Amino acid sequence: MRLDVDALRRAQERAPGRRGAGNVARLVASDPRTRSKLERAMRRICRALGAPPPEVNAKVLGIERDFVWRAQRLVVETDGGTFHLPKAARERDYEDDARLAQLLFSGGSAS
Repeated sequence: MRLDVDALRRAQERAPGRRGAGNVARLVASDPRTRSKLERAMRRICRALGAPPPEVNAKVLGIERDFVWRAQRLVVETDGGTFHLPKAARERDYEDDARLAQLLFSGGSAS
């Protein structure tokens, strides 16, 4: 049986402050689904700063993002130069960023 971390995140959002929520938050935060050295470094930085645990490689508007803090309406990408070497990948990211910014600044929902 495999742990469904996304289901845990959704349950955590529905019932913050419930008994055991801290344990669930720690379990979700320890989710190792990082895909690069930059993502692992970002997770270490977040922990060192005492930042709330982000969702890692989570979808926002159908677009996968490296780090998402929904309550704070914050999305962080940590892609390095190798990922953005193909011009098409760079342009796709710019378009996705523009879509998210338009929605967030217009007051819409970013779920």
